[in-house]
Amino acid sequence: MRRVSRLISLRMRPRTSEIARASAFSVALILPFILAITGCASMQEEKGPMFVVSEEDRAALVALEESIVPLERVAVPADVSRARKAASSLKARTVLDADFQARLAAWSGRLSLLEAKPIEAERSYREAQAFVPVVGPSAVLGIRLAGDAEKRLAACDALERRFGQLPEALVERGRALLELGRYREAVAAFDTAFPELLPIYRRTWGPERDRAWAARDLADGTVGSMATLAAERVLTWQGALTLARDGTKLIEFATGGKKAVPARQLVKPLLDAGILPVGFTADSLEAPLRREAAAWFLWRLAARRSGDVSSLERYSRYLSVSGDPSPIPDVPVSSLFFDAIMGSVESEFLSLVDGRRFNPEGTVAGAEFFAALRRVEEGTYR
Repeated sequence: MRRVSRLISLRMRPRTSEIARASAFSVALILPFILAITGCASMQEEKGPMFVVSEEDRAALVALEESIVPLERVAVPADVSRARKAASSLKARTVLDADFQARLAAWSGRLSLLEAKPIEAERSYREAQAFVPVVGPSAVLGIRLAGDAEKRLAACDALERRFGQLPEALVERGRALLELGRYREAVAAFDTAFPELLPIYRRTWGPERDRAWAARDLADGTVGSMATLAAERVLTWQGALTLARDGTKLIEFATGGKKAVPARQLVKPLLDAGILPVGFTADSLEAPLRREAAAWFLWRLAARRSGDVSSLERYSRYLSVSGDPSPIPDVPVSSLFFDAIMGSVESEFLSLVDGRRFNPEGTVAGAEFFAALRRVEEGTYR
């Protein structure tokens, strides 16, 4: 007060009407921010910004978002600390905009989760809601505070019923569905969300979407090793036999219907039935599954399922009469795998890599092999 008095004494005292105008201006400037802080009902119903946010503040908030999102997949303590400092710096600016403050509070809460401070995260969530009932970052925070995957999915449903689809919430829906083994639904959620969001979301959660895509042919609720194998980029014979054993009924003749039979114990009955290539041993289980061998395995299973043993040499027998060359340049008729490769391509178990070549020595991904197994089992091929 003394300082104010000294400042006033240095100037000519204003007239009463000027004082009134100045007071009214001060109240008009300060009141909206006070109301925002206290979370009044009228502020919560605000649909647009109270004030124009500067480009600098807007860019800083986007930068904060881009720094936090990757940390929510792989948290690096030093980076979390830097993000916290950035959030605190933004908060000190006291930007007079409800939407801005709601988002900032939500990002602060999400940092609190990364810092293992759930009580502070809850507090930030309530603060964000006091500014605006829901924005993308606070929607995600609320979902994550819900608990396990089932509860998070229920929170997504409740949020969508009230506010419609929010891209950020769709990412959380995809993550919850992936965790629950509902892979096709997860892919749909991710693919709907990503085009509406900053590229950092696809870079961060794209691998989760790809995992869901790789496992899309698994039955709903299949989690654990089956889902992991389906997502393998290079499948081993061990993985191939596990997928056939646990994901289909195609080799029940070798397992006796038991799921826990080790892959090594399956080698002899599968060899005896001609399902495994000649020369296969237990040591081969750790080797990558080659495309030509995968074709052999699949084509032989298909012949066994259909009971049409004559199909095993259908193509080479025809070409030996016609004298025509192999229609696949890198698979000669003389190849041990020729019929299996021709049958697998024609039945669409496996495809030509460039429309012409088969690449017999190439490896097979888990998703590709499991999809082929399902086609064999369902009999949906020519």
